[in-house]
Amino acid sequence: MSDAYRELGEYIAGALGAAVTGTRVALGELTLVVRPNDIVKVVKFLRDDPNCQFKMLVDICGVDYPERAKRFEVVYHFLSLTKNRRIRLKTELGEDEA
Repeated sequence: MSDAYRELGEYIAGALGAAVTGTRVALGELTLVVRPNDIVKVVKFLRDDPNCQFKMLVDICGVDYPERAKRFEVVYHFLSLTKNRRIRLKTELGEDEA
């Protein structure tokens, strides 16, 4: 399964270019790191692309790392029912960013 997730991460990163700043497969889960200004673009791609079909937002959560300059991480979890896959998006924000 991790090879399939690795290939999916490469496919998404290739299609979205600079919007995706990192991909990682850990513990059988795919995580994409996304630029904050591109989150809507990435989510629309994940929803609409026939190879993805991540149409269900499972949850949104936040993490605070006070020691980092970009101290907040916003984390989105999506599910593709048709493909039976999950994906996590992360974006980092500073204290004065929305």
